[in-house]
Amino acid sequence: MEWLMNADDPRVQAALAWSCDICKAPKETLCTNPIEAGAPLPGRLVHIGRLTDRRPPRKGNKGEQNIG
Repeated sequence: MEWLMNADDPRVQAALAWSCDICKAPKETLCTNPIEAGAPLPGRLVHIGRLTDRRPPRKGNKGEQNIG
């Protein structure tokens, strides 16, 4: 999962669209280590839980997916 260390990866960029529930990092800000306050995360730029798309589903046909 080397892509978690790449700030230009679209998945990391998408995760930055909302705040982090774990470390409370605001939108557009990389996550920090909650154990060592202010330190970067080991081996990744954002918490794994922040990668989950939390946008509400689009309204429309039931067969449509929320793809961005």
